[in-house]
Amino acid sequence: MREVEAGLKNGVLVVVMSQCRHGLVTEEYEAGKKLISMGAVLGADMTKEAILAKLSYLLAKKLPLHKLKVLMNINLKGELTEPNELNRQTNTWQMHKQYSKLYKKTRSVDALNEINKHWPKFISQTIQQGNI
Repeated sequence: MREVEAGLKNGVLVVVMSQCRHGLVTEEYEAGKKLISMGAVLGADMTKEAILAKLSYLLAKKLPLHKLKVLMNINLKGELTEPNELNRQTNTWQMHKQYSKLYKKTRSVDALNEINKHWPKFISQTIQQGNI
């Protein structure tokens, strides 16, 4: 983490990416929060190949760092999932997590019913994304 922080202080563009084949980088976890606070950019759902290609393209333009950071979060050629679709996917996952936590905490039949009601949608989305 010290090396990343040193790079960021020296004007290096750091993009945080997921190791998963189909994953999404968010500020939900402590490491992501810390990297964001230090000035790193989230790679969202871009693949490592897309990040490399995008960085190569943008760095060749010799733009200032603040513009590079903005452009890394904009879908230029289909490398990022559109925000509305991403929000829909994230909301389904968040909803499932919330109901699961509620059920674990309370063992409530209502929470279990909600999980069961939304489970087919969640599983279908997971399969479509190749995460299963």
